Amino acid sequence: MQNSKFPKSFPGHNETHFLQVLLASDASFSTQLATWKQGTTLDDLTYAETRLLPLLYLRLRRLGLADPDLGRLAGIYKLAWFTNHRLFTAAGLAVRMLEAHGVPVLVLKGMALLSMAYGDLGARFSADADIIVDPSQATRAMSLLLSDGWRLRHSWHPELQQFSQERVAATMKEITFVDAEGNELDVHIRLYEDAEGLPEAIPVSELFARSIPFTYRGYTYRSLSPEHMLLHVIAHGAVGNVERGLRWVTDAVHIVRAFDIDWDFFLAAVEQQGFECEASFAARYLLLQGLVPEATTGLQRVGSLPVRASQLRAYFARGRRTVPYPLLGNLPRLWREYWRFEATGRSVRALFGFLDSARRAWGLQSVGDLPGFIVQKYTGRLWRLVEATRVRKTK
Repeated sequence: MQNSKFPKSFPGHNETHFLQVLLASDASFSTQLATWKQGTTLDDLTYAETRLLPLLYLRLRRLGLADPDLGRLAGIYKLAWFTNHRLFTAAGLAVRMLEAHGVPVLVLKGMALLSMAYGDLGARFSADADIIVDPSQATRAMSLLLSDGWRLRHSWHPELQQFSQERVAATMKEITFVDAEGNELDVHIRLYEDAEGLPEAIPVSELFARSIPFTYRGYTYRSLSPEHMLLHVIAHGAVGNVERGLRWVTDAVHIVRAFDIDWDFFLAAVEQQGFECEASFAARYLLLQGLVPEATTGLQRVGSLPVRASQLRAYFARGRRTVPYPLLGNLPRLWREYWRFEATGRSVRALFGFLDSARRAWGLQSVGDLPGFIVQKYTGRLWRLVEATRVRKTK
């Protein structure tokens, strides 16, 4: 385990040092902080690190330590607390509206994690709120949100009609809505990017069956079980991102600290979803960098999971991904699978057969639906590619 090589999506050396400060024990925090401050200042931090600065403030405040940056950190914490509350209040009203209309909802990521695992709504920044609904309720949830004043995030996207809603529910992992104040709500139909267009290995119904309650502003919501929550955080952090999200590390550590994890169930879920690499490498990283105690036997079991060579190649490829939404999506995979399993011969007729294969994979009723669907799906991907490139150039 000492010579583990981690994917490019994982924190770099300086980022790991910063995480070690944030997650240090009370006894070693002051020493770790002083060592870290010898080589860096707040102005040197990356975007991903600044999103975690409220955690640094909370450690200083809880331990009663004086620091030259304490006032500045207090301001950053208050900003995170305010923006998170504004976001989660809007998302909470949307969840309550959906549930009032008979659409069950699970709250994912920030709102649930900050409420249950961190115990402070200002502990880190959240860019958006995330929920998941059963795929059978996807079109109804979209219609209800649009009727409630939410709109699609991107103005280039045509207003969702019944045709579009059915296609989205059949092919997309999530769709982002925005309210009049700019709060973003991601409505997930599946948890994982690689499940696009394919049956989910862990059905949404199972997520609901093992869900747990939490309370925010007097209303009881439901979120993923600690085991599904931890797996979701780890899998999300394994994919390359232009903003190099570090929060999967602090999220995972706080989940392990806050909950009594059923490690047997967690390992079964890892195998069921096929995330042996994601779970194994995350556990190794947390243990090797001293972010969790070495005696955490559950993580030791996870870190020892066997992985296949094919899994490793795919895992490191996802970690190298620099754009979160690849332009071609699952089209290359559909192309490879068609020529491998379905095509007969190499004629032009076989090429046209691919159109029907793609139609079936995307849940379209006829080949004639392809042009409109492709324009809707791939202009969206192109726009996100342009946005990601712009963000990268401004850093």
